[in-house]
Amino acid sequence: MKKLLSTISLVLLASMLVLSGCTTSKPVTEQETGQTQEQEAGFKKLTTDELTQNLNSDEWIVIDARDTNAFNGWALDGVKRGGHIDKAVDFSANWINVEVENKDALLKEELATKNITNDKNIVIYDVNGKDAVTVANYLATQGFENLYL
Repeated sequence: MKKLLSTISLVLLASMLVLSGCTTSKPVTEQETGQTQEQEAGFKKLTTDELTQNLNSDEWIVIDARDTNAFNGWALDGVKRGGHIDKAVDFSANWINVEVENKDALLKEELATKNITNDKNIVIYDVNGKDAVTVANYLATQGFENLYL
């Protein structure tokens, strides 16, 4: 039974990824709004140096909010190469935006599986200026507090 539930969960997540991969959007630029979406969202910003200093700490976790294909190595969205930051975990903003039965339970299971817990400092990154905000907003609604972009 447990194996069946795991298989169903994987199929649902794969379906979410396939469905969510069909959309494209134009990132909001600082020139268009006068400020970045990260600033608009009110989340703390972390510099590359600060991230590098904390990357090996068990108190920090890095989330890649981009499409899972980008996390897995595809060079998407105009980037020169694919892949992800060393030690980052995949938690795509697309998973939050797709409508699927039991989505909340599936997302909570993914958070637990990836060791994304409220006691950690959570750094979220993307390439388009909005996926990280989507994930940060979702995590904030789930009670997460130490969120950085």
